Amino acid sequence: MRMVLLFVFLFFAACSGLAAGQENAAVGNGGPPAEEKAAQPGGDSFSLERIEDWNFILSRLDSQITRAEQVLDGYQGSFRNIEGEYRKFYDSIALQADELRFLLSISTPQDVFETTLRCQQIDDLNLIFRKRYRVIRMYRDGSAQLTARTESIRSELDRMKRLPQYSRYSGRIEQVAAKYQAFRDRAGRITRQLDELLAPELDRMLETLVREAARVRTETIDNVFFSRQAAYWQLFPSQKQILAYWYYTAVDEKQFSGGDEWAGDLICFMLIFIPLLLLFVYGGPRWFYPWLLRQTRFPDMYRKSNLFFFSGLLMVLALALYFVQFRTELSYSAQVYQFSQTIGALAMLCIALAFRMERGMMRRTILLYLPFILQNFLASTLFALVMPYQPLMLIAVPLNLLTAVWALFMLRRGGYAAFDCVLGWLALGVAVLETLLITLGFLYIGFTMMLTGFVVLGLFQAAIAASRMILTRIAEHAESRMSNIILRHLAFPLVWFGVCGIVIGNISSTYHLRSWLNHWARMQINVYNFLSFSVTDLLTISIVLLVLLFLLAMAKYLIFQRFENSSDLGMVSSFVTLGSYIVWALFGVFVLLILEVKYSSLLVILGGFSVGFGFALKEVLENFISGIILLVGQQVRPGDEIEFDGLYAKVKAVSFRATVIETFDGSVITLPNTNVLSKDFRNWTRRGSRMRRDLHVGVAYGSDLKLVRQTLLDAAAALPSIYRQPPPEVYCSEFQESAIDFTLRVWVRTGAQVIVLSTLREKVAELFDERSISIPFNQLDLHVEGPVRLEHAGAEVKAP
Repeated sequence: MRMVLLFVFLFFAACSGLAAGQENAAVGNGGPPAEEKAAQPGGDSFSLERIEDWNFILSRLDSQITRAEQVLDGYQGSFRNIEGEYRKFYDSIALQADELRFLLSISTPQDVFETTLRCQQIDDLNLIFRKRYRVIRMYRDGSAQLTARTESIRSELDRMKRLPQYSRYSGRIEQVAAKYQAFRDRAGRITRQLDELLAPELDRMLETLVREAARVRTETIDNVFFSRQAAYWQLFPSQKQILAYWYYTAVDEKQFSGGDEWAGDLICFMLIFIPLLLLFVYGGPRWFYPWLLRQTRFPDMYRKSNLFFFSGLLMVLALALYFVQFRTELSYSAQVYQFSQTIGALAMLCIALAFRMERGMMRRTILLYLPFILQNFLASTLFALVMPYQPLMLIAVPLNLLTAVWALFMLRRGGYAAFDCVLGWLALGVAVLETLLITLGFLYIGFTMMLTGFVVLGLFQAAIAASRMILTRIAEHAESRMSNIILRHLAFPLVWFGVCGIVIGNISSTYHLRSWLNHWARMQINVYNFLSFSVTDLLTISIVLLVLLFLLAMAKYLIFQRFENSSDLGMVSSFVTLGSYIVWALFGVFVLLILEVKYSSLLVILGGFSVGFGFALKEVLENFISGIILLVGQQVRPGDEIEFDGLYAKVKAVSFRATVIETFDGSVITLPNTNVLSKDFRNWTRRGSRMRRDLHVGVAYGSDLKLVRQTLLDAAAALPSIYRQPPPEVYCSEFQESAIDFTLRVWVRTGAQVIVLSTLREKVAELFDERSISIPFNQLDLHVEGPVRLEHAGAEVKAP
């Protein structure tokens, strides 16, 4: 073996020496070193120092120029195809920008709907321009980068001109240089044409217009929306003139929507609506409705299929309107979105009532909510017409008064469920509040409540019905733990998050504040130079928290399912608890990073409050540390059966503060972890699920002791619940005054010792009777001296 290793070593040494000799010979013969070769553009095997390599190097440079020209040809071809289209597009954008600037300048601050609409149209116009602008920018940057990457060709040609071998290849070098210069000139012309097509003047004009729109939007919201304007009684005397003027100018000529756009939107709507309708008509009765019947129980015997069909049609219509709004970029997307929300809320209200009540009561309840439904539809229509401030106030006040009176009349009739009565009175109070706000001059706050009131009502009813269905499903299918975890930790929060998101989206869409809301959500909030966060950060933390709760619950379920029949289930539970502590600690670090907490300030605060926190949290910290010691040391694990202060109980949980045990009489006791760690206790399941128990039996003097021993062993062998290993043992333990005591020692399963010992006693008594083995018992002999006088039933008897 040593000879083989020596031979291998010598072989590699010889190969290394041969390679080094060849390298030194190459350097000695005038060849360039390895690092110089690596730096040369012609490759590792060609050098400008060798005249025979120049042909190859020049051919490579020429081919590089040719490939660059081919790429440039592609840029120029694409540019020529879109140049005319883009110039027309830029002319259209410039025309619309000028018109929007004019419309924004003549908009009165009081007309919040029109002002915010114009601001949103400016943002949408800028967004459309930026989409096309990025394409031209990509071509322009590609041309510039292509020119920059070919700079190495010029440097290589200049280097060749400085070498002595230049005179031999001067003609070829000048030819390549001329080709390169032609390429550079052409690339420069294309780059300049692309710079012109980027329309820098239009770009600057749009940026200025966007900044102006942002300023106007902010001033409108701050100075008009939240400020008091002209009151109702100030406009009431001239109501006829105001309404007449609005009627004759109701057709908004400032909209960009023409017949072609309306036709395109209608076609888009039908392309969305028809497939959804066919899917609902075909799949609703076959799949969705039977699934609903399986998930919940209706409070009456009727199937209510007609109501579900009507609600489904409304939901399909709402979805089609919701998706078609994304095509309407410049004119009326918010109006379409508002109608989709109203129709969707009506559909969800009908479905929620069907789940909650019987058919007769459902019809009465729909009549209760009818005033608010009509109010919301009329308010959405007024919003779609982009009504100015004055006519909107003159119409909104009577509309709210009519809604309030109608709702009061319906509520006075009575006969509704308690939950719907409460919601009805709340909606009536909101209608009265809307009337007061609008009358006093806070028009847009009151009108926003009109637009969102019924939407919130319908969503709340649907969320309550969905939550009830989820909780019922969890209660009736407790064995389906995985699906219950999904429902409890994902579906339930998503229902209420969805309600909040729809309401916020409704308000932001009403006043075209989506871009402003996005900016506000990302705006950093600095709290005393201690932490800095935004609303987006808080939303991120909330989402991560929900996902983390779901993942922890799912992980615990999968782990316990995997080790369900394991003998070390208590140890698994301890590691799961420790793992959850680690995960929550990492989540705390994540929260600190997201909130950008200044650690120096945090240390100063903790240092200042350390003494107070130390005294206040002394017991909490002691219990937490004791819990960690118990879990790591495995002294006590969930599922263990312990004997503590004379109590025989089972450990249910070991948390960071206390250990929860349950006695066998059903009582639950919470013990601080410090008490469990400091006091003595017995853990019967620390090393397994079996325990030893002793049965003490006394037999009379004169009994056959060998027969007694065998009888006790036979009684233990007759019970299958007694372990065979270790085997039962019998000891003659003690001599009493009237009996000889024997001890039967057996091993039984932990937790079943009471039942097993009871059965064992019965078996011992049975075998003792069969084999005539007597168990002595205490006997009292009474000796009476002298005569005794007894009385019975009033007669006197004298004993002899």
